[in-house]
Amino acid sequence: MVKKKTVIIKASKDPRPEGKRPNISRWAKKAQRKDRTKLERVNAQFSAFMKGKNVVLVVPNPNPHETNKPFVRINAKDVWSRNKYIVKQNSQISYK
Repeated sequence: MVKKKTVIIKASKDPRPEGKRPNISRWAKKAQRKDRTKLERVNAQFSAFMKGKNVVLVVPNPNPHETNKPFVRINAKDVWSRNKYIVKQNSQISYK
């Protein structure tokens, strides 16, 4: 019998683009996300919202007749308004 030729692919000849392979395992990232408290999650969502990212909030379904959907996803733009949190200063105001 003839011995089969083994092919060893070096990292330099890997067809995947460089820098695209994850350096942290998937289970470790999931565990880190699950260990966060609710306050940490809301803080992360709010900071992403203030940066202008697309944030989606999960809230209990307001329609009690849809029993197959206990929670619904709502865009944070509908719930939070960026204009509410901007403090404008006016030099024309005088306090008496």
